[in-house]
Amino acid sequence: MHITILSALFLIVSAVSANIVPKDPSEVMHFEKTNESELGGSCEYDGLRGICTEMEKCAKFKQNSSSSSTKAANDPCANVRKTMVVCCINTADRKRPRVDSSTEEMSTDTIENV
Repeated sequence: MHITILSALFLIVSAVSANIVPKDPSEVMHFEKTNESELGGSCEYDGLRGICTEMEKCAKFKQNSSSSSTKAANDPCANVRKTMVVCCINTADRKRPRVDSSTEEMSTDTIENV
């Protein structure tokens, strides 16, 4: 009886060790390193800074026709909970001219108490 228990234990150990054998390199899954941002996080796309937003809440995608409102392959935002998340750049901010503070003059006038 001891021999059958010992042989059964040997079979179990050999079956388990068979699953530990490393896979062929072609069978191993490889994942690309991604630089994804989550919903609400800041992101950069085409040199412009934006915020990762749900696609239907981003004005850029709402105003475009349905053919151009697909997520770009290189968009840095991650899909969270199967919701399409995109790097939303505020187009209103992009069109506004920037004021260069280095050209503004500071006033040197002083106000005296009367």
